[in-house]
Amino acid sequence: MNKKKVMDKNGQFFLIGAIVIIVVIVSIVTISNYTQKKDIVKLYDLGQELGIESQQVLDYGTYSQLDDAQMKVLMQNFIQNYVNYVKEEKNIYFVYGNKNEVNAIGYQQLSSEPVCIKLNAEAKSPVCGDGIVNQNSEECDDGNSDSLDGCSSECKLEKYNAYSSSEENDNNKCGDGIIDKSDGEYCDTKELNLKTCISLGFASGTLKCVDCGFDATNCIKPEEPECVSLTIGETQTFPAGTSEGISTVVIRIDVTEYQFRLKEGENFYFIIWQKIGGEKHVVTSEETQP
Repeated sequence: MNKKKVMDKNGQFFLIGAIVIIVVIVSIVTISNYTQKKDIVKLYDLGQELGIESQQVLDYGTYSQLDDAQMKVLMQNFIQNYVNYVKEEKNIYFVYGNKNEVNAIGYQQLSSEPVCIKLNAEAKSPVCGDGIVNQNSEECDDGNSDSLDGCSSECKLEKYNAYSSSEENDNNKCGDGIIDKSDGEYCDTKELNLKTCISLGFASGTLKCVDCGFDATNCIKPEEPECVSLTIGETQTFPAGTSEGISTVVIRIDVTEYQFRLKEGENFYFIIWQKIGGEKHVVTSEETQP
């Protein structure tokens, strides 16, 4: 008998939720949102882009004290209703969850494009001079655009080249353990001029001096969070993997990265969809703490 009452109570929750979902869907499709073009990285703060209507689904789940499993069902119902309501051809991606895990599903009707998701990562466009060795073309990155400091303005390790104009260009200076900058030395044996792997844009490792120039062979590049490919048409779950939980979510669609940052509260969703014409639109929502 008690079991039947519990089931009836849950049934009432989801019936009310379905009604709320329909109201939210109508609200969402009438809202004009930001447009994202290719090759541009744009940051969206969850909960800032929509009014109170777009938060009603998560508010309902929170105030009804639904657990994670029930909230997941609620969001899946929301997604299915949304897809059924927006009937025109589209590419559409849903990401929803909380600080403990993220769930994602995508539908592609316009064109096939690669999609992947990174957790606790920063969306960025790497450039030489940003202080991080994050491109295959970079041998170093000391965070500036200067040359003649061991790492060139093109992020290449500079080689020793004697500057002496004397007829006796004595290369014996290299190897005497004293850095002679006037002779084009960047380092000398164990003297590294306070340079380290970290100062040259690496995460760790041991910098060496070879022929009075830096050798970063034993330096270790920073690890980038893995961008896990999304299987279109299937719901995938991405666990936090750390005790700190999830603070940012990056979804890469083709060559464009969208970054979403959790600011207030834990439960959230965001939607990215592309209609005929090429524009990508973003809708975000975040549960607001009472």
